[in-house]
Amino acid sequence: MKSLLFSLLCMLCSIISIAQIEDPTRYSKIYFEADQTQFKKLSNLLIFEHLAISNKGFVGDFDQEEKLIIQTHASNVKIQIEDVSKYYEERAREELKNNPTMLSANTKKPDQASLQITMGALWVAI
Repeated sequence: MKSLLFSLLCMLCSIISIAQIEDPTRYSKIYFEADQTQFKKLSNLLIFEHLAISNKGFVGDFDQEEKLIIQTHASNVKIQIEDVSKYYEERAREELKNNPTMLSANTKKPDQASLQITMGALWVAI
């Protein structure tokens, strides 16, 4: 009985702690330069996903922990966009404000013929 009560209490605490998570990880777009030694050190500390080569350096999106590692081990670090999600959200809001018909044009229902073509293309793709 005690173990069942303890298990229920642990589950309740887990649910409460998960519910308190508010802010998802914030990513920044960062430019940095690294010579071969610096890049090897960084590649041992980080997993690079979608890293682009730009000028003499690299550009990518990194969370705050990765940002600190890059600032410590790379050179010529420049934060291009501090909060990528916020940047694109504001950009989309601005585009909708400048072109309000953009939203209404994309929300109309497809007609039956185009729906059948889409489903047929999907069936062929599978």
